Amino acid sequence: MRVDDVEIRRMQPGEALQVAYVNSIAFQSNPMFETIYQSNSEELGKIIEKDFIEMYVDWPHETFVAVSKGRVIGSIRSYPCTGDYHSGDSYSEGEYEYIISHKIEDLSIQQRWKWCNKTCESHDIDISHSHLGPITVQPELQGKGVGITLMEDYFSRLEGRVSFLETFQESNARFYEKCGYKVVATDYVLGLKGYWLIRE
Repeated sequence: MRVDDVEIRRMQPGEALQVAYVNSIAFQSNPMFETIYQSNSEELGKIIEKDFIEMYVDWPHETFVAVSKGRVIGSIRSYPCTGDYHSGDSYSEGEYEYIISHKIEDLSIQQRWKWCNKTCESHDIDISHSHLGPITVQPELQGKGVGITLMEDYFSRLEGRVSFLETFQESNARFYEKCGYKVVATDYVLGLKGYWLIRE
């Protein structure tokens, strides 16, 4: 496959399931999903796919796809943020202390998600921006320029807006730095190091 043969265009309504499937494959070995669900099995792939189907059907926002020979091989999603993001989660009295003082495997999935969401909320920037994520490429096609092509198309649509994102993989942070982002915060959640990056 050559990058020249890849078309980048807005996701069409009927493609949400294809995009969710590609995302589920790419995220099956994602450390945050493995930690939250305490699994890296085939079952995890089904859970992730279900989550992504819901997201792309109900909240597609600005989703663009990379298509090769009529098949979706990657995607990039972004949405506008006003700089006052709230996850909708809140800790009850003593809950945060409970969460951070217990083993990850002893926490419920809801408590793990809450810890992740509340930490991301605490690092959100307080200016209007485009929030990027997720960006995915089918694993066997990674490293062939598809991700860079998706990013370049995204940058062409920013119209001067600041872009912001988070990742819990150092290799992803390095990729984003090559794309012009800089790390503005790091933090640990569920034993994983998170990176918050901005591109102005």
